[in-house]
Amino acid sequence: MSDDSVTVSQQLTGQLQTWGSLQILQEIGYGGFGVVYRAWEPSLTREVALKIIRPREPNPEALAGILREGQLLARVRHPNVVTVYGAQQIGDEVGLWMEFVSGRSLSDLVKRDGPRAASEAAVIGISLCQAIAAVHQAGVLHRDIKAHNVMRESGGRIVLMDFGAGQLLEAPRHPEERAIGTPAYMAPEVLAGGRASVRSDIYSIGILLYYLVTGAYPVEGSTWTDFLRAHARSERRPLGDARPDVPAGFVRIVEKATSLEADERYPSPGAMLADLSAIATGNIIRAKRSGKTDSRRRRVPEPKPAVNHWRVPAMVVAPVLLVLLLGIVTSAAFNLTLGRSAAYSRETVFTWWKFGFMALVPGAVQVVVVLLAWKLAAAVWRLLTRLARPAAKLADSTRERTRAIAARSGLDDPDTAAQALLAAQILSLALFWWYFRDIFSAAISFIDSAAPADIEPLRQPEHLVHHQLYNVTMALMILAMSVGAHRIVNLRRRSPPTAQASIAFVFGVIGVSFVLLVFPYRLIWQNAFEMATYGSSRCYVLGEEPSKTLVYCPDHPVPRVKEVSPTDLRRSGIKQNIYTSGETR
Repeated sequence: MSDDSVTVSQQLTGQLQTWGSLQILQEIGYGGFGVVYRAWEPSLTREVALKIIRPREPNPEALAGILREGQLLARVRHPNVVTVYGAQQIGDEVGLWMEFVSGRSLSDLVKRDGPRAASEAAVIGISLCQAIAAVHQAGVLHRDIKAHNVMRESGGRIVLMDFGAGQLLEAPRHPEERAIGTPAYMAPEVLAGGRASVRSDIYSIGILLYYLVTGAYPVEGSTWTDFLRAHARSERRPLGDARPDVPAGFVRIVEKATSLEADERYPSPGAMLADLSAIATGNIIRAKRSGKTDSRRRRVPEPKPAVNHWRVPAMVVAPVLLVLLLGIVTSAAFNLTLGRSAAYSRETVFTWWKFGFMALVPGAVQVVVVLLAWKLAAAVWRLLTRLARPAAKLADSTRERTRAIAARSGLDDPDTAAQALLAAQILSLALFWWYFRDIFSAAISFIDSAAPADIEPLRQPEHLVHHQLYNVTMALMILAMSVGAHRIVNLRRRSPPTAQASIAFVFGVIGVSFVLLVFPYRLIWQNAFEMATYGSSRCYVLGEEPSKTLVYCPDHPVPRVKEVSPTDLRRSGIKQNIYTSGETR
């Protein structure tokens, strides 16, 4: 060893004043890979950070490997990667000196100021993806990406630091080589003793993003065994649960980057960068349009928006008007089919509202039953995923694949999702019409001239199951359409504004579906009228005026609906279904 060589033990006793040509100013940190000093490089008159590394088992091969990594990093010229100025071996130690970055680590930032906004985390993630892409291009894996090893300068520049755990991409793996890194940030396969890779660095970036917005980690533990056991059991807290207000797009990025299966993660930093850029761009657009910024910095409070005093009354009035409108629809179809004019029907607004409400009740009850069954099934499934590891793994993989399919197909874009939902709505309505075309045909057949076969599908109880199936099917279709529309609206709130036409058509189709639900209601379920005898024929009283009575005589030749004198009728006082003889209502 040369005269100017020193050891780590000398450093820790405070005896170190120089290292090679560098003058030591002060110790600024130490860890498992060595000690970091603030130093002065006299030849170039600049301040540098000097990291001195001494392998646990010094040997020429290990020292040469560390020196080679330093030499490779020195080739990296990227604003988000600490610039390495030089590397040198002295005795059993290797020193790397690099630019001195003055700022705060992301760990210190979160501990002091709290979790960051998703928009800020996305911008930091972009810088890290660019940095690690440059490092990988140089042929090096970082292997210890964490909040403590990333600095943010006062000007905002993000700098990836500390390559003490770095490893050459093509370095051969020794069987006795132990895992290196911080367990909370280590990919499951590396933690279990597998080889580090580009995707394990991606995993670490994803964990860092999770930490930035939550101040915690998806998997917690105090020992390596704790983390290994948690990964084996898929025991992790989803980002959406830890921070419900984080945009869904950001959650998807983090969950993909931190997937337990390496093959399901981003294949490269550039792929992850593309998704993060989309999130950051969307936040910038929304901020410009709203005049706001998504930042945790203090600012002058903006005036509160004016209270909308009409909101609550509108929430009450709108359903009442909807029920009234649907009552008008089913009543209009009923009276038109039976040939009843306003003089004979004598219906009021209350009558319309009553029939609209009655038409919606069966569908609403069926929807509530379906929702309760769904909630019960979901609760059972959640319990199963907690108790059985295969079920939890299946749930995670299904969720990941669903989100991946949505991302690949563009369904995470509100306009594309609205167009897809609209196409599904139109197709489902077409299939619905085709299957129940007999009911539609009967409902629009004028009873005055319709042949018995034309109105036969409206008869009870022969077609009771068919009629109930009509209601159940349409109610479930409306439920599915409404859930889809709700998700699109929520997705649109988290994304840049898009075209309105597709979303408007989606809600328009839902409105048409409500009309189809109630359209035949009165014809099928409220068609009982008083039976009377006209001459020798069986007839039904459809309406009355002082000097005339409107009757329907199914056994008469066309026209079967006619006005007769009240004195020509023998009234029975018994109400019957006009489509099914003999059924008393």
